[in-house]
Amino acid sequence: MFIIKKISKNITTRLQAITPILFKINTITPLNILDTETGILQVGSCDYNGRMLFNSTVAPGISQKVASIFEGQYSNGIDTGDKVVTINPITASSVQIVGARIPVVGTGTGSYAIDTYIEDVYSFSTLNDGSELVKPENADLIYVASTIVPLAIGSNYNNGLSNGPNNTVFLKPNYDGTSIGNDIAGIFTGFKLFGQNYLFDTRNFYTADIDAINGIFISKMFLCPATGLKYIASTPTRIYFLSKFDNSIFIFDGGRSLNKFQRMNSMETINSGIFSVTDNTLLLDTDNTFIWVRDEIISQNSKATDQTSLKYYNTDNGLVIGNNNSNWTYTYNNVSGASVVPLKIKTGYYGFNLNVKSILSAWVITIYNEEQATISVKGTSYVIDEDIAREQITNWNINPVDYNDGGYVRIRLQPQYQRSLGTSLQIETSSKVFIISILPEFATGETALVPNARSR
Repeated sequence: MFIIKKISKNITTRLQAITPILFKINTITPLNILDTETGILQVGSCDYNGRMLFNSTVAPGISQKVASIFEGQYSNGIDTGDKVVTINPITASSVQIVGARIPVVGTGTGSYAIDTYIEDVYSFSTLNDGSELVKPENADLIYVASTIVPLAIGSNYNNGLSNGPNNTVFLKPNYDGTSIGNDIAGIFTGFKLFGQNYLFDTRNFYTADIDAINGIFISKMFLCPATGLKYIASTPTRIYFLSKFDNSIFIFDGGRSLNKFQRMNSMETINSGIFSVTDNTLLLDTDNTFIWVRDEIISQNSKATDQTSLKYYNTDNGLVIGNNNSNWTYTYNNVSGASVVPLKIKTGYYGFNLNVKSILSAWVITIYNEEQATISVKGTSYVIDEDIAREQITNWNINPVDYNDGGYVRIRLQPQYQRSLGTSLQIETSSKVFIISILPEFATGETALVPNARSR
């Protein structure tokens, strides 16, 4: 089987996650896996297939077997088995390994050596510069042909799978390779929930039986329909999907149906998403904004002008957003060079049912500021009655003496128009604060009447 990949100057996916620890770099060098725990490059996809050059001035002798394999901690070359040759004798000086030269980088010797076996017993290893040595740890090691093959350079990875033009390949766990023939027809996304493997093909959910040791696919079974949904992100307890119909987020929790989490048709169209256990946050990408979902609370901030062509990474330190020029993290903790993202929060519209007006005597807002610093806060009250929508803007300058010993301060807004069918409050500040609570103080008013001129 041959797979042809077009090499381009405009690479769209330069870095992909194979596992939360291993990342695949889109490059033609065999050292294309980054182990983020050690910071060392390791052997990934490569095309070495046992190429050897034999030379000898001695008359041919009896047939002997020789095999050279390229193997690393996370991937290997293509094992084509023993070659039977009649060179006598077969030694490191009469066998040259060709076609596997790797730039010298900070990685262990064993990670990029080609091992040669004579009569199925380890003989010597060839390093990236062509020099040869004998690794003591390989003494008396027996050659056994491998059925694991590397993935083609430029492959797309998703949660232990790789998608081809019209098939899905199942990877060996924590490895950039797959057993020969370990694929199925169709394009699937894979994810795991409560230890169970699932497959999704934009139409249906399936439970999947996959061997936990070698990643061999055994079978799949239909679970429930999910036509038109797009996979967004996985968490330990739920999977998020997007419906383009009304920009809604759906949740799958392992049952036989999906539940709508939130309709976001008043926000920009969602493109993709990622979840971080560290941050306990679902991050959703739109063309111009980031949407954050944490503890069922949704917030949003605008992208900076240089935040284009972004990729999202789930790391031990939380979510990292990056492109080819820079990277960003959004965190509560202050780090060198960081700036505060302005906060704007708006409540829903509150009031009574049955066309009864409410009397809002005040909004009470509780703010926490760790540094008890001087800050400015802007509040906008929105009021709707049967005929008119009104706005009222109020500004507060909070000084250090206004905080209590714990760093909390309460501010109050008394609406100029208190009687309404619905009222909302928006709070804005450019300082680093927590909005602890926004509480309305309501009383019941009269029933709203429609004027006679509009009554029939």
